[in-house]
Amino acid sequence: MKTNHTNRVRRLTTMGLLLAIMAIFLFTPLGFIQITPVAAITLMHIPVLIGLLCEGFLPGLALGFLFGVMSLIKAFTPVLPMDVLFQNPLVSVVPRVLIPCVAWLAYKGALAVCRGKARLPVAWTCSAIAGTFTNTVAVLGALYLVYGARLAELMEVPTAGVLAVLGGIVLTNGLPEVAFAALVIPALMGALSRMQRRGSS
Repeated sequence: MKTNHTNRVRRLTTMGLLLAIMAIFLFTPLGFIQITPVAAITLMHIPVLIGLLCEGFLPGLALGFLFGVMSLIKAFTPVLPMDVLFQNPLVSVVPRVLIPCVAWLAYKGALAVCRGKARLPVAWTCSAIAGTFTNTVAVLGALYLVYGARLAELMEVPTAGVLAVLGGIVLTNGLPEVAFAALVIPALMGALSRMQRRGSS
């Protein structure tokens, strides 16, 4: 009984901390790392993936949903012209809920296939890649499906050229984000796992 209570307290503490980090990333410039004049790495989905891998699918799903809700709220104080498009939950919320779903499938799939000492690091890496790629592609895909013509207007390109521009964003922003997550998530999870083992010993 005491163990269950301790686990609940730990889970709530972890979730609260990750939610606070996510809010800081989303509502301040700290959520972006500018790597070139045209490319930036977003960190906002990293707490979702950490929560998913530390606490399981349902807490990860809750964090993904809350990430989407915060994106929706932020869209009502737009900074860039495209920000107003995120006032639609199909663009701001739904893609963020998909992050933990796809990342969890990748994690479980990698655990089922891999054996040996590298099993967990490989699963963490696969989850990080799948979740990050989902964040990029799902958001851009939702923007295109819901706001194709308006997106072309905001980007000042012909409608036929929107897909090419979005593909360029995947290359310039999405691929660096995937590479960054593939390095950072396993490192963070390894450190957290070692801390947890020391705490329980």
